[in-house]
Amino acid sequence: MSKEKVLIIDDNKSITRVVDAIAKKMGFLTAVVHSYRQLEQVITENNEFFCACVDFNLPDAPNGEAIDFVINQGIPAFVLTGQMDEQTRQTILSKPVIDYVPKETIQSFDYVGKLLARLKANEKIRILIVDDSASARIHLRSMLTRHNFLISEALNGVEALKVLETYNDIKLVVTDNEMPVMTGLQLVPEIRKKYEHQKLAIIAISSSNQSILSARFLKSGADDYLSKPFSAEEFYTRIFRNLEFIEHVEEVQFAVDHDFLTKMHNRRYFFEQSDIILNKMKETDSNAVFAILDLDHFKSVNDTYGHDAGDIILVQTAKRLKQHFPECLTARLGGEEFCILFPNTSSEEAIGRLEFLVHHFENFEFEIPDKSLQVTLSIGMADCSDGHISETMKRADQALYRAKQNGRNQLVEAN
Repeated sequence: MSKEKVLIIDDNKSITRVVDAIAKKMGFLTAVVHSYRQLEQVITENNEFFCACVDFNLPDAPNGEAIDFVINQGIPAFVLTGQMDEQTRQTILSKPVIDYVPKETIQSFDYVGKLLARLKANEKIRILIVDDSASARIHLRSMLTRHNFLISEALNGVEALKVLETYNDIKLVVTDNEMPVMTGLQLVPEIRKKYEHQKLAIIAISSSNQSILSARFLKSGADDYLSKPFSAEEFYTRIFRNLEFIEHVEEVQFAVDHDFLTKMHNRRYFFEQSDIILNKMKETDSNAVFAILDLDHFKSVNDTYGHDAGDIILVQTAKRLKQHFPECLTARLGGEEFCILFPNTSSEEAIGRLEFLVHHFENFEFEIPDKSLQVTLSIGMADCSDGHISETMKRADQALYRAKQNGRNQLVEAN
């Protein structure tokens, strides 16, 4: 991540040390101040901060003045405080803060770490606000931008569907119901025709006093429902709960589709996707090429330098393959074997690129702790003219065997 800076404001040096360590562990730079006066001095020098962690009560600013000062500088702020009486809580929540965290237990600092991670992740998440009321959209945008979300807007359901077609990074839709052209209740099932719950969450909001409305939204495909007016706390809780569900599904799916060590696609995913690619190649009468790659004498690397060194080489091999073939389907088949599927590629073009890869491995050593190692590559290649990846793989594997028999460090094309 880029070296962004977190501003930490607290008169308790034990607290600032802990928060400082958390922020630095996550890759942030930090600036620590212990008084309102120091805060003014720091802001005079630089007011470019990712966010601020602010204590409510400072010796020279006992009533939340530091919070107001930071917010007025345009710095997103969350409050870490030991004062959690109801009046203080309401005072904090009346301000446009990101969140408040009570200094109660060690879990409070775990929450600070999660909050910083959430704020960083939100920079890549787009939320679509659908409401015909300009004031409502402005209010929702203000609440969401302080949490670093990307925002798109639509005035009705028809516009919302067009926006969804335009942006592929929308993870959540917040929609009103009462809108012209297409209502929220009409919009939700239209969205669900294309977007599954694990890909896109929908939160419906309405000022209607109809008790049945929430059930109608949920049955139509919404994930959540909020009645206006709602508190900021409740709104953020619903937003994060729905996003965390999507992210959990993504993490599980990533684990299913990828090799744990190299983070490349795994054998199962490769076979699944290669069938889809080859069927498309048939439909367009296009050529595809498959290659299977094997690191030469890899067992001796593990035996001589240990499995940790071997793992480093496997990870670096995966990175090289992704860099050389970004448009291809690449995967780790298992052990030291990798594979590449070239769509819309002639055999001549694939041969040229694969021979270049062989020379690259021969000439650029791998870096392991305290040593550089040369590890070469043998490749078997076959065109996909038979249209079945299993048959193509057998032919490529036979070619790989010949490459090994012929002395390794070379490419052999299947007959």
